[in-house]
Amino acid sequence: MGVARRDMGNLKQAKEYLERALEIQLKKLGPEHTEGAHTSRGLGDVQRELGNLQQAKEYYLRAAEIRLKQLETQHTDGAHTHINLGAEEPDLGGLQQAL
Repeated sequence: MGVARRDMGNLKQAKEYLERALEIQLKKLGPEHTEGAHTSRGLGDVQRELGNLQQAKEYYLRAAEIRLKQLETQHTDGAHTHINLGAEEPDLGGLQQAL
């Protein structure tokens, strides 16, 4: 539902749905489940679109940590998360880290 709301342009409602989904996932699945990584990445995307770049980076980092623990380090999901982090660094003034 959160992604659908984001696609419809309702970022505030998307953020609320995704935050609730993450809360439920953390309670039911634990802090290192890949579903939480997926939702964290979605929250990062919403935060980025809202202009909250630091919060976006924090969600992307959370997703990356989970994925790296649960998936092989060469898995494409982990690569996608690193791409998101690299894209955010220039906006945060960390161009050197992005490179």
